[in-house]
Amino acid sequence: MKKITPLSEILRDLVEGAALGPDPAVLRLLEAWPGLLPEGLRPFVVLEGVREDVLVVTVSHPVAGQQMQFLREDLRRRVNQAVGRPLIRELRVKMGPLPPDEPARKMPVEKRVDQPRTLTRKEKGSIQRLAGEIKDAELRERVRALMEKSLALSPPESAGPRESKPRAVRKPSTPGGPSVPPRRS
Repeated sequence: MKKITPLSEILRDLVEGAALGPDPAVLRLLEAWPGLLPEGLRPFVVLEGVREDVLVVTVSHPVAGQQMQFLREDLRRRVNQAVGRPLIRELRVKMGPLPPDEPARKMPVEKRVDQPRTLTRKEKGSIQRLAGEIKDAELRERVRALMEKSLALSPPESAGPRESKPRAVRKPSTPGGPSVPPRRS
């Protein structure tokens, strides 16, 4: 069973400068994954993640699933070699649909670069206001920096779909008669 980390330990680690976030070995795994998987299997296999030393992959086709079962131990060994330490003790293969293709997923990981964007004045003000509620100055500064970094790597608010106002629909006054614009209220 996975150990639950108390909030007090997380906050203490944050204040003392410990790195919160994904294990660097998992990040190396994500970078190396496309090169570790045989090219013929790539369209049918998606890396789901690592949970308690178990690498979980989803396979969309039964033949690819059977081939992954045969390659399981060799792939586990190559993953551990690529990350530089024994990160994975087991590779679990499950059948299921793959997530829809996204433009970012089609591009190889090596060529994808997440460029931070400049925050708007409104975003900076919101961060200052939210972080300003923290009494401890060092913790306040760390939280502010973390919020700025996270927001800089996210798409801007205006990048989302815009909500449009419904258009007025012309209704015929009588069946087969001329159309009359709706009344404004």
